[in-house]
Order: sequence, then C-alpha cells, then structure tokens
Amino acid sequence: MILGEEYIMKRCARMITCLLLVSVLLAASIPAYALPSTLRLMKCTVDGGRVRKAPGSSNAIVASLRKGETVLYAGVSTKTHYCVCTSSGKIGYIYKNFLSYYGSVRTDQIYYSPKAVNYYSNATSKAKKLGSFQKYELVIVYQIVGGIGYAKNLKGKGGYISMSGMHRRA
Repeated sequence: MILGEEYIMKRCARMITCLLLVSVLLAASIPAYALPSTLRLMKCTVDGGRVRKAPGSSNAIVASLRKGETVLYAGVSTKTHYCVCTSSGKIGYIYKNFLSYYGSVRTDQIYYSPKAVNYYSNATSKAKKLGSFQKYELVIVYQIVGGIGYAKNLKGKGGYISMSGMHRRA
C-alpha cells in the first residue's frame, strides 16, 4: 500500500469513528478533523458489493452489500474507492462505481440503541407493531414529539419509536 492510501484510510476511519462513536479501527493517532454536518446516503448498485478494510481487491472484506442496500458516506475517498459505514456500523472501502447517490442526512439525526427497539404504525398506545430495529443498528430519526420519534433504518423500514434509550451517534 502506498503512503498516500494509508493516510487516507486512517483519516477516513478517524472521521467516521468520531462521527458514529464506534470503536477505533486503527491504532495510530492522527489529528482530529472537522466533521461534516451532513452525510451522504449511497445505494449499492450491484449485488455482493464488497466493503473492504482498505482500498483494493486484495484487502480483507468487512461486509458484503446487496443491491439497493444503503450506506453512509462522510466524504472521504481515494481515486477509486469511497470510505463508508454500513447500517451495522462496519467501516470500510467500496469501489466508487458500486454506489449511487441516494440522499443526505444530518449527523444529528443518526441514532442507535444498545438493545432492540420495536417500531409501530403510529404514535398511539394501540398502534400495530411493524417490526424491530436490531441492537446498535443505525437509524435516522426524522421527527421527535413528546418522546416519540419517527425513524427509519438504512434499509428504509421503520415507524414510530420511543426515544427512551436511544443514543445520538453524532
């Protein structure tokens, strides 16, 4: 790996780690950078898009994406790869041509919970349970009123949740 690629890999890991408060992937210390106030949502355009520990096909695979799966992109890239974060918090590089722009999200909208969280069809006590977010799954909360939020995961599934126990990632 050339020195420039190694520096970009460490910078990407540091930025997203700070942003998403996940464990540090790299042991080396690098200076802090200003974090973006918004992240790009990117959709995988191929089935089996591999997210790797570093740019290049010879590096270890940390995740495999399905076509249509959404990832977060904080703006760090090499000539050929984007550094991304998956819905489960895994950070790595994916070939740029495997992703397309889907939208943007403010960093203060990204939450997680250390336990599974049920989501419901509406904000009432008699609402139908639609499903559950997995523990530590990243969700985007669009609106919060009276301790109830409307949230979706990166796969687009969601509903109304109790914000009790939810933690902001940014």
